[in-house]
Amino acid sequence: MNGTKIRLSPEELDLVVNADWILTKNQIIRKAYDLFGMLAISMTSMVKSARLPEDVQSTSPKISKGENLQGFPYVILDYPRLFTREKVFAIRTLFWWGHYFVVTLHLKGEYKDLYQQALGLHLTMLASERFYIGISEDEWHHELGEDHFVALDLTNESERSRILAEQSVLRISQKIPLAEWNKAENLIGAAHRLLVDSLQS
Repeated sequence: MNGTKIRLSPEELDLVVNADWILTKNQIIRKAYDLFGMLAISMTSMVKSARLPEDVQSTSPKISKGENLQGFPYVILDYPRLFTREKVFAIRTLFWWGHYFVVTLHLKGEYKDLYQQALGLHLTMLASERFYIGISEDEWHHELGEDHFVALDLTNESERSRILAEQSVLRISQKIPLAEWNKAENLIGAAHRLLVDSLQS
C-alpha cells in the first residue's frame, strides 16, 4: 500500500483532532430533521384536504438521512409518497449539505398521465415562482444542473408542452438557498402548496 494515500494533510489533521466541527455538523443534521418533522405535520393536513388519489392520500410521511449524496450529507422528507416500479407520486423535500434545499414533485406512469394536463395549465405560474422542470430520464438525480433540469422561466410555452409530452418521468422542482435556512419552513411550505395546487384542474 502506498503510505502517502493514508497520510493526512495539515488541514485534515486540524479537522481530525477537533471534535467541535463534527458536533456542529451533527446538530445541523438534527435541526434539518426537526424542520422536516414540522413540515410533515403541516403537509399532512394539506394533502388530506386536496383532491388526490386515495392511495396517495393514505401514505404517511417518511424522513430519512444519509452521508453520501454525491459526497455530501443529506436529509429527505418524502410526503406524499407512493413508489412502485411502474408508477410514482411523491413530493420529495431534500436538504443537501453544501448545496440547497430542493422541493420536487415526482410523477411517473399513471400519475404522470393523470396530472399532465393540469400541470400544463400551471407551468406559467410555476415559471414565475422560479421552478425547474426535469429533462432527464434519470429520475433520481437531484442536482438542478443543465443536464437534468431547465428553469421554467427560460422556456417558452411550446418548449414546456414538448417537455411535458416527451418525459416519461415528470419532475418539477424549486430550489431554496441554504442561506435562507431561518425562513425555510415558510418557503418550503409555500413550494409544497404551489405544487399541490398545480395538480388541481
